[in-house]
Amino acid sequence: ERWLGRPGKTVELTEGLTDALSKMFSLNQLSGLIFIRGLSLAEIGRIEEAVAALKYGIDLCEKFGGAVHLGRLYNTLGYCFNEVHAPHEALKWNLKSEEIARKLMEQYPMGGPIAAEIVAQANVNLMENLFDQGKTEEVWTRMKSFEEESKSSDYYRSRDRWEARLDCLTSLILLQRGNMDEAEARITKNLEISRREHTKKIEGRFLRLLGEMKMKRNESDKAISSMGDAILILKEVGNPRQLWQAHASLASAYDQLKHLSEAREQWGAAAEIIQKTAKGLSDRKLREGFLNAKPIQGILANAGS
Repeated sequence: ERWLGRPGKTVELTEGLTDALSKMFSLNQLSGLIFIRGLSLAEIGRIEEAVAALKYGIDLCEKFGGAVHLGRLYNTLGYCFNEVHAPHEALKWNLKSEEIARKLMEQYPMGGPIAAEIVAQANVNLMENLFDQGKTEEVWTRMKSFEEESKSSDYYRSRDRWEARLDCLTSLILLQRGNMDEAEARITKNLEISRREHTKKIEGRFLRLLGEMKMKRNESDKAISSMGDAILILKEVGNPRQLWQAHASLASAYDQLKHLSEAREQWGAAAEIIQKTAKGLSDRKLREGFLNAKPIQGILANAGS
């Protein structure tokens, strides 16, 4: 359900299962469940619940030796903080995840593909984190290095998942640099794959990028259509961050076209999602850091919030 872009359904299906498995105490199953549930909670914007669940799983794995899932749990903890623009906290946990996974690759070569998947996901999270901080050149250098490393046969596990995220980030940088042809090739490839495999979150992300690319090529009607489709799909998924980014992209497009009332509506929609996410953060430092993040400030300023 989560992979198909229905994290809310995953949360619903796993309700109460953590307590049930805790009584049976199968560490592998329990930590795997906590990973999936924590990630799904984060994807629907329930960040503090996700953090609490993941920290519980980390504590169990550290106490009882659940090394395989420990790296995943730390990486997902980093993802939670990156969803609300807390880059330094996210970076800390993603680096720890990568360190754990690389040690696993060295110590247990037979389990290399499992550890390699964690290394891959941690690297993509790190790159997304750096991109949010405007460190594009550092991202590009890390990206090219990891592309070489990941040619190893160890990196086959869940490749379609982390490679799609990597392609999304690569496409963003290519669009910034004006390399339209290569960006279009990556966007088109991933849209075809996501539609074939019914992975809604990935489809929504690449539809937004397709719209941004069409705007750069002065194909405004196609751009507006693609971004509108992205919003509809991402509403189904329920991921706040992807949804406010899609609304902001559409708002920017309307601004460029001087369609000011439509632009205000989209900026307002993005700001509403942001404010709802902020209200879900009881930690004052985390909430203020989120609202003061540069991309968030830009949206709120345009919305007049």
